[in-house]
Amino acid sequence: MFHDSLSKLAHLVIRYPRQTVIFWLLLLTVSLPFSLQITQFIQGGNGNLPKADSLEVEKLLKTHFHFPFAESTIIALESQTYKISDPPFEKIVESLKKIFEKDLSTTKILSFYETKEPPMVSRDHHKTYLLIGQHPDEPKVLEQRTPDMRNKIAGILPILRQWDPTLQVYVTGNAALAHDIHKRSSESTAQAEKKVFAITLIALIFAFGSLTAPVLPLMIALLCNVFALAAL
Repeated sequence: MFHDSLSKLAHLVIRYPRQTVIFWLLLLTVSLPFSLQITQFIQGGNGNLPKADSLEVEKLLKTHFHFPFAESTIIALESQTYKISDPPFEKIVESLKKIFEKDLSTTKILSFYETKEPPMVSRDHHKTYLLIGQHPDEPKVLEQRTPDMRNKIAGILPILRQWDPTLQVYVTGNAALAHDIHKRSSESTAQAEKKVFAITLIALIFAFGSLTAPVLPLMIALLCNVFALAAL
């Protein structure tokens, strides 16, 4: 029965080649947009255990105590020229603080100049950080704020470096780390697929002994990959 079904299918394909090609092209057109969105749904978690005590405490801090740093991002600053006690360094920190105070997602910002806490300064006094509290939200939303914050810093960095050419500014924290991991994983996967595709093509050329024969199995593999990702 299975052999008869395949025979009928092959007969239809041979009898209606144009309709078959159109069908596959339409199916590819419909599936491709969905397959391109797969990275938005297949992502690593944030490491939280659903029933962990620490997660319950975090929820209490967010909902009942209104703790402004339940979700936070760290802006690290490093200067080879100035120390934390130098006025230019303070001017740079205050300039960055003013930028993120305007952001609607910011709940509160702390720097060494408010707290005077020694842990907020490195031993050589050339490094410090801004602690930026953010409104609680879904992990995906928090991660998406990372490139926005980096873009804001990139926009003002040329001005800040007029005061200190050695200045370095970094965005870090849980959300920023998760964003960087996901971005790097996607880029590495794409590079690996390109390399595997090239190796497979070379192997098929040697196996078939021609340039045209390997095209069909590769096209089938690509179509199956697109359809499978779209189905997910």
